Amino acid sequence: MAAGCNVKKCDKKVSTDDRAIQVADFVVGAVNYRYNNGDDTYYNMLSEKIVIARMY
Repeated sequence: MAAGCNVKKCDKKVSTDDRAIQVADFVVGAVNYRYNNGDDTYYNMLSEKIVIARMY
């Protein structure tokens, strides 16, 4: 295992089987679609709920 990695087990999941994964999939898809396709449709549904933290 790589240094600094503490993953013990990783299982494949699909979003149709788990609501939390479905939400995460939607959020990532909305952000991706905005930045890569210039379409804010789905991002705007979430924009007030997204907080971007940056470490300087």
